[in-house]
Amino acid sequence: MSGPPRSASGHLEVSPRSTAGATSMEDPVREEAALEAAQQLRRQLKGKFGNFQEAYDGLGPTVPSEGVTLEEWQAQRQPLFGEVWDPERWNLVFGRLVDWQHSRWNKKYLGIPPKVTLDILASLNQLAPCLTLSAVRARFQTHFNSSLSKAWAAITGSETADEVSVTQWRQGLLALGIRSVDALQIFALIMVSPFNFNSGAVKEIPQGGHVLDGRNMPRLAFLSALRAPFAEGITKLLKLLNRPGSSVSSGHGPASACFETSYPREPLAVEQFQAAVSGFLPGACSAEDARMFFQCLDVHKEGRVAIDDLLETMSALQACYLPGLTVPLPREPSSVKRLIRKRSSG
Repeated sequence: MSGPPRSASGHLEVSPRSTAGATSMEDPVREEAALEAAQQLRRQLKGKFGNFQEAYDGLGPTVPSEGVTLEEWQAQRQPLFGEVWDPERWNLVFGRLVDWQHSRWNKKYLGIPPKVTLDILASLNQLAPCLTLSAVRARFQTHFNSSLSKAWAAITGSETADEVSVTQWRQGLLALGIRSVDALQIFALIMVSPFNFNSGAVKEIPQGGHVLDGRNMPRLAFLSALRAPFAEGITKLLKLLNRPGSSVSSGHGPASACFETSYPREPLAVEQFQAAVSGFLPGACSAEDARMFFQCLDVHKEGRVAIDDLLETMSALQACYLPGLTVPLPREPSSVKRLIRKRSSG
């Protein structure tokens, strides 16, 4: 057997982690802890150094062209950060960077150990937290050449899988450098998307903080919620919810607080919707943002959206994405009621 690839100097070659297609790992608990530590180190290096080249030099590799050994990595913990880092957590970052291909974590990798090169250290920049649909969509684009179908196959193990469980979702996203806490928030965002309610991909509105209880995410829900226009629209809605001074960000009330004014109750055309939303959210929502919200909510392409649909979507986001600030949700969005009436009359 030829064994793992090695450099000309005999060192084990380790490339920046490629996670495409990875749906399982030897130790998910260790991986989660290492990912959390790696994200912390990323923040600290960006705050302490101007770029990753400076950070790499600060780690003091004896032979910069070859990389930083585990011993050199360990020696620089205190000089760089004092007692901020626990030695074991510090070592976990090294282990994750070299994909655990070191005898400290796996006895099959005996002989000359791997090193952290500049490119591998710079791969920390790919571990920014994914807190929005836009962010996770961008992560999928990086790993799967913009193919949501390939991302789905990597997470579920099959491109034709009908649904994915919460556990499988967490493991799949962890393999892509997304922590479980972020993966669960993204799961909740997808499950409360108005497209999924109105299309029937998700059969009922999750109540309060129970969006994840015993639920699987349908493939249709995944593919529809991560389309570019919708992902961007929901991301903007979250920013609107969390804007400084809002009732949600201050913790003093529900998303509906900003709707406590007179507004049209009937479904509106896009120009009317823009004017109404921009009017009672002055300075917080531009006409362009309002148009994007309209496109997200007009899932049946009827050309009309009610302000109440926006209110219900924001309430659902608050209840499921911000569970500490839950508010009661209606059982059926008005858009669903209109669709039922339309089908009944037809």
